[in-house]
Parts: sequence; C-alpha cells; structure tokens
Amino acid sequence: MVRNRQASALECNERLEFLGDAVLGMIVAEQLYKLYPMRDEGFLTEMRSKIVNRNSLSGIARKMGLQELMEYDHKSLGPVHSASRSMGGDALEALIGALYLDHGFAITKRFVMQNLLSSHFSMHELESLEFNPKSRLMEIAQKQKWPPLEYVTTEEVLDGRNRIYKVEVRSGERVLGIASDIRKKIAEQKASEAAIIALNEVNSTSPL
Repeated sequence: MVRNRQASALECNERLEFLGDAVLGMIVAEQLYKLYPMRDEGFLTEMRSKIVNRNSLSGIARKMGLQELMEYDHKSLGPVHSASRSMGGDALEALIGALYLDHGFAITKRFVMQNLLSSHFSMHELESLEFNPKSRLMEIAQKQKWPPLEYVTTEEVLDGRNRIYKVEVRSGERVLGIASDIRKKIAEQKASEAAIIALNEVNSTSPL
C-alpha cells in the first residue's frame, strides 16, 4: 500500500507539473506578446526560455522556500541524481498547476505576475542576457527525464599553433550534438546549440 500511495503521489505531482508548465508558459507568452508588439516569434521564444528554464524556476523556488516544504524519497533519487537539482522548479510548476485548478486563471496569473515576473525578472536585463545553449539543453534533458548530459572531448588536433577540440554532448549512449573549436568551453556550447537545433528539426518534422 505504501508503494502504491507513493506512486500515486508521484503521478499526481507530475500531472500538476505538466499543467503548471503549460499555464506558466501561457502567462509569460501573453505578457511578452503585449510587452514587445514589434518583435518576432524567435525573440519572444528566446525571452520566454530565459524566464521559464529550469535553472530560473529552481532559483525562484529556493527564494520562496518551497524546497523546505518538499517531501521526497532520497533513496529513490540516489546521491547524485540530476533530477534533484530541478526539483524546486518542478515543485513550483506543480504549485502553479494546483493554484490554477483551485482558483482559476485570473488568480493564478496574478500570483505569477506578482511573485515571479515582477519580483525576480528585469525584462531589460533579460534582453541583454546572452542565451546559454548548455543551460537550455540541460532544461530539455531534465524535462524529458533523460540521463545526465556529458560533454566528451573525442579528438584533439593541432592546427598550426592552435589545438582544436572536438566535443560530443551525450545523454547516456545517445550523441545529441557534435562541434569543434580552439576553446573547449566554446566547443561545448556549440555542441549544445547543434543538439538543440537537431531536436527542433526532429520535433518540427514529427507527425502530429
């Protein structure tokens, strides 16, 4: 019975996360649409990603003290499970989902505007903030519950005075993206960007 209750609670929380993610995305998208009437879809999408990515949401959850209220099975996560770093963001999404179910869209929107957007984000600063493809790819991997990302240098080649690093970003046995650069960190960023582009292409061609 205990196992069944735990499984039921986990399923319920994941359903609330799913709903909360959609509601939060809608609220943020609406505000960006109104705030930037002359900007295109690409700009609006990137701005929304800067706001609702897992790192941002987890940071807000910590400031709100949500993680102090959470109950979870440490053994099931393991000591270094990557999902544990995103649990605050998951809890925040679940809270938004529950708030929407109990009180409707208007009150949920007011909560998001007052406690997230107005309190934790400056749109002017977000505009100038360089988008980090590594963070974005980590967000995607955590959302899809993939194995932790790993950046592996598969080749080093001397080209004159420069050493060129070839890097793969992997999730388990799956290679998500490959790139090269004279700086290893930049190669990792490029590999992440290549992975995101490839994932977007796959999603855009997938049948409905």
